[in-house]
Amino acid sequence: ARYDDPRHGGVAAPFPRRSAKRPTRESVLKRLSEALMRRSLTKIDLSQRGLMASDAKLVKMALLQNEQLSVLKLGYNQLGDEGIKALVPGIASHKSLQSLDLGFNQITDDGCKALAQALLSSSCCLRTLYLAGNHLGEESALALSDAIRKKKCTLIRLHLTGNRLGPDGVKAMTEAILEDEQRGREERIREKQEQPTGIQELFLGGTSMGAVGCQSVAKMISQSRSIRILSLANCGISDDEVTLLAASIKENRDALPLESLQLSFNALTSKGTDILTSAIWGSKVIKELCLDNNEIGDRGAQHVANILPYIKTLEVLDVGFNSIKSHGMKALMKVVAETSHLVSLSVSGNPIDTGSAKAVAYALAYNRSLKYLYLDHCDIQHEGQRHIVAGFVSNSGIALRKLTGFRIGPVIVTIEMPGALEHWTNEQVLNFIHLMWEKQSNQCAGEPQSVEEVDPLQFLPDGPAAPPNLKGPLDATTVVEVAKRAFASLGENGHDVFSKRATANQAHNSPLMEDAIMVESGMNGSQIAVLSEYTGSDEEGDDALGMGTALNGVKGKLPEASLEKPKSFVAAPAEPAKSGVSDPERKKRIVDWLCQNIQHLNELSQLPFNSSELGRLHQHYFTPVVNERGGSAPVGASPLPSTETVGRIVNSVPEVSRATGTDSSTITPSTNSSVEQIMVPVSDPAFSPPPQGMPMLKRKVSYRFLGDAVLNHKTDPTEHHRSGGEHSVARMIEDGAGVQAMPPKTKRARRNKTRISFLPRIKGKLESYLDVCHEKALILMRQLRFVERSLLEGRINPSDSTHPSPSHLSGILAEEAEMILIDMV
Repeated sequence: ARYDDPRHGGVAAPFPRRSAKRPTRESVLKRLSEALMRRSLTKIDLSQRGLMASDAKLVKMALLQNEQLSVLKLGYNQLGDEGIKALVPGIASHKSLQSLDLGFNQITDDGCKALAQALLSSSCCLRTLYLAGNHLGEESALALSDAIRKKKCTLIRLHLTGNRLGPDGVKAMTEAILEDEQRGREERIREKQEQPTGIQELFLGGTSMGAVGCQSVAKMISQSRSIRILSLANCGISDDEVTLLAASIKENRDALPLESLQLSFNALTSKGTDILTSAIWGSKVIKELCLDNNEIGDRGAQHVANILPYIKTLEVLDVGFNSIKSHGMKALMKVVAETSHLVSLSVSGNPIDTGSAKAVAYALAYNRSLKYLYLDHCDIQHEGQRHIVAGFVSNSGIALRKLTGFRIGPVIVTIEMPGALEHWTNEQVLNFIHLMWEKQSNQCAGEPQSVEEVDPLQFLPDGPAAPPNLKGPLDATTVVEVAKRAFASLGENGHDVFSKRATANQAHNSPLMEDAIMVESGMNGSQIAVLSEYTGSDEEGDDALGMGTALNGVKGKLPEASLEKPKSFVAAPAEPAKSGVSDPERKKRIVDWLCQNIQHLNELSQLPFNSSELGRLHQHYFTPVVNERGGSAPVGASPLPSTETVGRIVNSVPEVSRATGTDSSTITPSTNSSVEQIMVPVSDPAFSPPPQGMPMLKRKVSYRFLGDAVLNHKTDPTEHHRSGGEHSVARMIEDGAGVQAMPPKTKRARRNKTRISFLPRIKGKLESYLDVCHEKALILMRQLRFVERSLLEGRINPSDSTHPSPSHLSGILAEEAEMILIDMV
């Protein structure tokens, strides 16, 4: 849903949407204070942390001590004017800071005036300033405009959405921006530079500009040669105001590099749309046009459709929530079918009846460039959904990667497609359709192939003639046969359907939203995530910024080549390690099982968080129970320890940095003296627990050090009585246990392995999740437990009756579990 984007106007949500809990204010500030000592931070994201004015001093220290810092994001906090004033000295003196996000921080005119003074500093080189969602008024606009006038402005992006600047404030801003641009243009001519200067991206949505402000904006764009993105969402613009804007665009069309025009949440009608589309007709630069939440109706949709063939650069079009009915939808979709440049289209919020659905199906059957189609809140009935699905599934050159508004799976099985698709997500179904046409194309490579341009399943009996020079949809029989062959061959390439596809960021995404908290520069100039988080789907991979290996307790995803498959010490000697699951029959059975159980795996990810369940699953996978010399947990032992067992585990474990430890098979002693039932701590009390009360699950401490500590500790009986028999391992080490007292090498201690150590790729993900997001760790362990039971019980691939039933995943079973959870799900 794009309609609460802060860039579009004053209807922004109070906080950005997050699908998982972020680290707390206390933990992030603690990490920041620790990272300050290295003086190498390049990016800091402290958005939505509940920061107060008192926390600004620490942020200012980060500015002063990290000369390479280029991005500072502090949005959605409560810094207020006092916090901004505390930050001003650091901002004014910093020579590398380029992006500053202070949006939604309850800043008023006093704070903005102080910030404007920082912009006047000769050291300040800000290029992006995000002030959306604050309480800025006309005085703030005047202060910023003075700063722009008095000094050569380095700003390129200025976000003022959601601030009541008023007509005079907007007028002062636009005049200052135009004056600065003209001054910079003269300097470029003198210095013979071609690089454009001045503000290029201006966001003025929801600023209460009125007619006077709109006139000043029109005057600015009639003379500007720098403005590339202009957002005037929720500004009360009617047909009269849009006439002024259109005239200015038309007057300056040869010099104005306008790539994005956002007029969402205004009062445009078909009349204003006609004037606007005439002004941008034939543009060679515009890439995005947002007209959503207006009143353009069917006639407005026709005006938009008329210019689509003549704007070859237009990639993103949004006409959602505009009361477009069947007549306008048919006109629009007929043109969409013929375009080869449109990438994203939103018609959300417009009613789509059966006739409109046929038009959408027609467009999807022919179009080969559209990747994103948004149909939210369109009230599409089942028959209409079948038309749409039949349209894109019969397009052998389909480009569609995302479709919203309804689930494809339950609909696609009604047109004789494989039944397993019913439980797949929209992304998985679209991946399968791409795969089946890719296979068909490879199979027919080099052979002459005639494409029958007929309507799939006779869903478009009254549709217009096929667009010239375009291949039409294939007949229903061919589509079904291609789908069946592709589904039958999924055993070899199932990961092509279930794995996440890399997608480019949409133009409407927030300009300063990323998933890393702190990033520092490496010795070779590379960027390294000091502290990262997982806030959404895993579509972008484990490292959303692509910064490589994480530090300070956040373990990044290791390269595939560096993860060696551990050998099993329980089962019979394994065959030489092979890369992946090579048996096509086993792969096919895995895919068949996954097709039947993908819905249950998705349901596991929707269950509420349960800290007790997390503790039990962590104990199950991270407790050393598999003996290196052949033994395992005692027969009859519960695979998942009870709550009482977990409660008896030693809890006093010193914090161990994950950056220095590499032995994943080390263990710690428990209160139970049995060698075969050695337990590990569930939590680390040395690390401050989050407010929810769930302690952070940490990596284990070395077995040999702790064993040495237990053997050499002298216990005071009275102290033992006072403490109830429990001892702090950290206290033991302080009392004299050390490396020198380590047992002789000739007497080797028995080493046990954890269940998770046989799954190195899953272990890497779990360890990174346990540091920053317990919810995602619990989801992964729930899914792993379900897959583990299915593999061990032979429900996926039949087990070998000549060998005893395995007690844990290892060898080929471990590889299959990792393929299901890492490569497919």
